[in-house]
Amino acid sequence: MKVRLAMAALAVALSFSAVTARADVVDMSSITCNDLVKFDHDEATMVLVWLHGYFGGEARDTKLDIKALENAADQLGAFCEKGSNQQTTLFAAIKKLFR
Repeated sequence: MKVRLAMAALAVALSFSAVTARADVVDMSSITCNDLVKFDHDEATMVLVWLHGYFGGEARDTKLDIKALENAADQLGAFCEKGSNQQTTLFAAIKKLFR
């Protein structure tokens, strides 16, 4: 179990290098749907997991529900692919879709 957790942490840390190569600090609240659509798979995954943790923490929900995360990612992706939503921040999109 500890080995799996360490490997998962390493995978997340390594995937962080894709986004941090562009900037040392990323203001997650400024990422738009247009940005998400342009990210490669690893970058998008990292952002979505971060957002899931952020909003889960805000709701005091300590569970990681992979199926719920995948469902939410699909819904957010469909929302973000619409041309009229390109400039919507991910924070605003999540609040619109899930609250």
